[in-house]
Amino acid sequence: MAITASQVYVALFNRAIDGQTRSSFNGIAGTLASAEAASIKNLSEKDFVILIYKNALGKSLADDTEGINFWAQYAVDNKLSKDQLLTAIFSEIERKEQTGELTANENMALQVFKTKTQVSDYAAETIKGQVPADDLAKLTFGVGLEAVTGDNAGQILEAIKEQVNGVAVKYPVSNPGETFSLTAGTTAYTGTERDDTFNAVVSADSGSSTL
Repeated sequence: MAITASQVYVALFNRAIDGQTRSSFNGIAGTLASAEAASIKNLSEKDFVILIYKNALGKSLADDTEGINFWAQYAVDNKLSKDQLLTAIFSEIERKEQTGELTANENMALQVFKTKTQVSDYAAETIKGQVPADDLAKLTFGVGLEAVTGDNAGQILEAIKEQVNGVAVKYPVSNPGETFSLTAGTTAYTGTERDDTFNAVVSADSGSSTL
């Protein structure tokens, strides 16, 4: 299956992704190697699965002990790296959805994941500038964004999109143009369609060749 940046960021960090981060997405392994994933790298197989279940599916160890233990042991038995394990979990979810094997509880958990992923996709299209690391809580479900649960997953999408819109206005895309240095004399400068910068010397003397 083709795993998207939104799915990975929801599963690993429980947050939506901005447009610039999505454009530089370097797969699961690349994301796990990033500074943001520092606290994840040394998790045991079981703790990693617990994290994925909590972030992506809204399920705790108590909610699905059997499923979490299965994937943790599967990773150990098959010597899977964390990116391989996450891919395997995603692939099994997709397979069971396509074959109609999902139980009612599994389908509810899938709706949580889909809603979070839809929010993340919307954020990536809406937030053009990159959100700095110190402000990532604004894109985190249950912190800056409304929490998504099995009870509200079907009704909360539009409300969270409005929250994303509130974040987007704070981080407009940077659109740097060219820098022009004005000199004495008459020179025709042609600006670009971007945010150009014009540098000049400022003087109170109206007779000088300055602004």
